[in-house]
Parts: sequence; C-alpha cells; structure tokens
Amino acid sequence: MSFDGRMAWAYAFGLSLALTLWGFWIARPFVTRMSADRLSTPKALAIWCLVATLVGLAAMSRSFIGGEDWNGFVGGTWALIFWVSMSLCVYRLRPQRTSYSLAAIVGILLVSAFVYKGLQFTEIFWGKPLGSTDDEISLTLEQYGSRDASFQLAHSILGNHRQENCGDLCRILREYTNIRDTHIRRGVRLVDDLSRTRGQRPNIFIFVIDSMRADYLGAYNSRVDYTPNLDAFASDSIVFSKTYSQYAGTSISEPAIWAGAQLLHTHFPQPFDSVNSLRTLARTDNYELVASFDTVLKQLFAPADTLTKLDADKQLWNQYEACSTVQQLENHLDSRANKSEPVLFYTQPMNVHQFARNDVPSPKSQHWPDRPGFQTRITYEVHWVDSCFGQFFNYLKQRGLYDNSIIIVTSDHGDATGEFGRTSHSTSIWPEIMRVPLIVHLPAHLRSHVFYDDARLSTLTDITPTLYYLLGHRPIRQNPLYGRPLLTRTRQELDAYPQRDLLLASDVRAVYGILTSDGHYLYTTYDSPAQSYLFDLPSDPNAQHNVLTPALKERYDEQIIEQLQMVGDYYGFKPGVGSLLASAGR
Repeated sequence: MSFDGRMAWAYAFGLSLALTLWGFWIARPFVTRMSADRLSTPKALAIWCLVATLVGLAAMSRSFIGGEDWNGFVGGTWALIFWVSMSLCVYRLRPQRTSYSLAAIVGILLVSAFVYKGLQFTEIFWGKPLGSTDDEISLTLEQYGSRDASFQLAHSILGNHRQENCGDLCRILREYTNIRDTHIRRGVRLVDDLSRTRGQRPNIFIFVIDSMRADYLGAYNSRVDYTPNLDAFASDSIVFSKTYSQYAGTSISEPAIWAGAQLLHTHFPQPFDSVNSLRTLARTDNYELVASFDTVLKQLFAPADTLTKLDADKQLWNQYEACSTVQQLENHLDSRANKSEPVLFYTQPMNVHQFARNDVPSPKSQHWPDRPGFQTRITYEVHWVDSCFGQFFNYLKQRGLYDNSIIIVTSDHGDATGEFGRTSHSTSIWPEIMRVPLIVHLPAHLRSHVFYDDARLSTLTDITPTLYYLLGHRPIRQNPLYGRPLLTRTRQELDAYPQRDLLLASDVRAVYGILTSDGHYLYTTYDSPAQSYLFDLPSDPNAQHNVLTPALKERYDEQIIEQLQMVGDYYGFKPGVGSLLASAGR
C-alpha cells in the first residue's frame, strides 16, 4: 500500500486482526472435534502421512515456486500454511493435554523476548562472519531469507526490515511513478533538421535479448564456453564494456530504446508517435521497418503505421523465440520484391526470460551440463540463442549482406538469479539487473571512419542517437534526457558529449537509483519498505557492502528528485495535476 503514517498502521492492524480471527473461526470446529475424539491408530497413521507430505512439499517448494515469486508473497504464504498445518498435526498427535497458567505463559514470552532482543543488540559481536557492521549483518540475513521462506517470514514478523523514515522523498518518488493517463506535451527531436540521408543506407538489425546478462556471454566473461557464434561476432565488432539499462523492466526499457531518451515512468507515454525516434528514422530514410511485433510494440505503433510484422503466430508475450523469429526474417528477406530497399529490423526474443514458454527442448533432454557459478537454464537458453545467431550470421554472409549491415546485440535489462540472495528484476535495482551487453557490428566503410571509447559509460538510450549519427543525421542535440552517439568521427566530437550521472528506475515500483562518477558508485532508494544503499562498484562489483552515510544519502536523494522533476517538466507532467492538464495549461 502506497501510504504511510497512522492510517497505514491502522489498516495493516485491522487487516491482520480480521484475517487472524477469520482463520481461527475456520479452524475452530476442527480443533474442537480433534479434542473430543480419541485418536485411533488409522487416524494417527493418516496424520503421520500428512506430516510426511507436508515435509516433502516443503523440501520441494523452491523448485515448485521458482523465480516467479517476485515479491516473496507465494513463498511466505506457503510457509505460513505449512507451519499452521504442522502445528495442528503435532497438536493432534500429542497424547496428553497440559494446562498452563497465565503467569507461566507470560513469563515464557517475556524470557523469550529478552533473549531474542539481547541477541539482536549484541549481533555486532557474535555476527562477525556475517558482516563488519549492523547494516551488513542485516543485509546478509535478508539474503539468506530470500532462500528460506520460513526464516524470512519470521524475520519480517519480528520487525527486522532495515526500514528508514522516508517522508517527502517517498511521496515524491510515488508521484513520478506509474503515471496514469499521460499526454506528453513535448516530443523527442534528436537533431534540429531531419531530412533524408545522402549517404549509404546499410541494413540495420537490432536484437534485444530479453533479460540476458552481460556476464553470461563469452565477450564479457572468460569463463563462458557456450557462446561460440556471439564470441566470433564480437571479435569483429565493437564490444561496449560498461553499458547499463536505465530501466529494470521491459515495459519501460523497450520504449526508451525506440525513443533514444529517458521517458516518463509510465506504461506507455502517449502519444508515443512524438517520441518514437527510431520509427521516425526509418520513415525519413525510407527503410522498410520489420519487427517482431511483441506486446510492447503493439502499444508504440498506430494501426496506420507501415510495419512488416513478424511472429504473428505468437499468442502470449513470453512465446517469442529467437530461432523462430530469425527463420521468419530470413524468409521475408528472400521474398521481398524490392531487395534494394534497406531494412531496419527489431526483435526482442524471450528465450532467456524467467517466464519463457517455447518449444525449445529442455536442458535435461539435451544432457546440458551444469556450470559452477551459472544458472543451468540460462546457460542453456543463451547457448540456444547463440546457435540462432550463428544461423543468421551465416545467412547474411551467404547473401553478401553481413559486411553491409549494422548489427546490434544487446538486452533490455539483466536478471538477479539468486547467487547474491536476490532474484528476478522489474522491482529492484542491482548491478546484475541494470548492466547489459552491447555489441555493435559496422560495415567496413563506417568502421574505418569512426572513433569510440568502448570503456566509456553507455546506456540503451544511446543506441538510436548512434544510428542517427551513422546515417549522417548530426549533430545530435545535447539534452540531459537524450542519449548520445557512441561513435563519432573524432575524439573531440565524442568528448563534446559530456559524461553524466544516470537516473535508474525499476519498472513497477517507486525504486530509483543514481549511477555516478562514470559508473563508479551506485546509489539506490526504495519507497516500501524505505531503504537506501550506496555501493562502490570497482571494489564491490556485486553490491554486497553498503557504504552509505547520511550526508551522501541526502545528496543523492536531492539528485534523484531534481532529475525526476526535470523529466516531468520536459514532458509537461506535474504531480497532482497530470500531464494532460499540465499540457493544456501551458
């Protein structure tokens, strides 16, 4: 619930009390009946079988629930059901009943609370293996809790969330999050004068592999041995080593790629036509726009837009599969009547996504080996995608198209897969979620005339401005919200686009971050429960040691608020007024 203070506490208490009393009301007839009946041998055997079943289900619950439990609700609910059921079984099996006095019950509760609080207050002494500060110990316990639903449930009930006072910060974060009924006042214009290019128009192929982390590719991680085609592709391409998504989820990240700019936090800004820079580029330079028409693109294009749609056979968003799309693309390229017209192609296959549903054979059926430090399902899916790319690269080479095409391989965001006690994406900001691969292949005539810095901080919103630049639409306008070209004619021109701190955001929650000092520090702040972190990424690349101080928190919070207000002002959004009314009032 996105409100604070006494009303939130009153609501939480009232809901908890109602659910508790309702649960007792449901259980009371069974408990009464159990107390009255003498437990026969068959009944006892049935209860022991139920206990064994509950234990078996508990042991297998993680594999049943998997990564789909984004916020831990399913795991916590199951843990509660398990312990209630187990308690009832033990209560029924116990042959004798014992009555305890009120004084004994109160005494036990007081002693237990004293011991628990004593351990909690002295954790800095006995908890050294868990961390050197109270905050690090708490973070370690939370990370363990992400793997143990029972521990996490008890940990939460006992009030151990590292929660801080949020106040006006949380209110502002929420006001700029999940904005409804947007009508943006101002569009995105990456260049002052956009007219058809007079230079060459290479084919453009953009592959955004949903949820693919950079460290699962050989081009970024020497321990990877299952991506031979992408490794070969990277060897004759430009590999940008410090690329981040500014959004932790597809529904905002994908539109930002097409816009080439930061957007309002909404699903989806309207009218999108005024910010659809990539579509504008294709229309201006007379490209045939071909796309795997996924559920996001359906929101970004009007019915009247000229677009060749692939994957029309897919019914659900998680069915888009790389090999299927590549085969349809090849068939379309071969069947085109006018093969001299260049193609701008975009796809976002879901093979690697945690919710992927496709006809790819299972890793087990293919005897796919485990690799220490990697999740087996992901290595297998990335390898499968790699084979799809190998097929497509060979296709392009056989038809003489490979050396005349711009080919971009990236991802909309990464994923937390549990190795640091964190799972999923979309609702949180961590390095493994925000860092993405970016590999760009250029035709020889372009590669020989551009300068780049592959170690410089880059973002997904830089892709579209880079394509503008490569096709001769320059200079790219300098605006804090716009991406910048990653490839220019000279170092001086590249340096003219200054480094900037990146505003990061989750997809569905009021969670924001700042990536500052050329990717050196990552600050994140959450609204519910209110928590903030600061990580020194060069010395702590996995973000496990919080180095935040009150002064730095105040500084970064102010920076996030300023950037959110800047985004809102650009598009004409005012909290409490709305983007439509703000637009009409100017």
